[in-house]
Amino acid sequence: MQNRTVEIVLGVLIAAAGIALMGVGVYDFSRIGDMEAAGQVHGLTSKVKIVYAILGKWGVLGVFGFVGVCVVISGGDKLLNAIRAVPKRDTAV
Repeated sequence: MQNRTVEIVLGVLIAAAGIALMGVGVYDFSRIGDMEAAGQVHGLTSKVKIVYAILGKWGVLGVFGFVGVCVVISGGDKLLNAIRAVPKRDTAV
């Protein structure tokens, strides 16, 4: 029981991290858009700089979104596997 509870909580936390990654992608997309409008793009982390240099601001949004969806799917899978592992009670008399 204890192990299943930990697996369920871990699945929810992993899914929440994926949603947070998608939020970071939207935030960075908005921030890059504001920087482009001002004429200067600076202050980005090295990973975001590399993605921005190759794919642009839409690429940054796409990469964070894709990774976020993959993490949400991973957390959902872990959660569902933990829920399915719960044995059913025999209610027959």
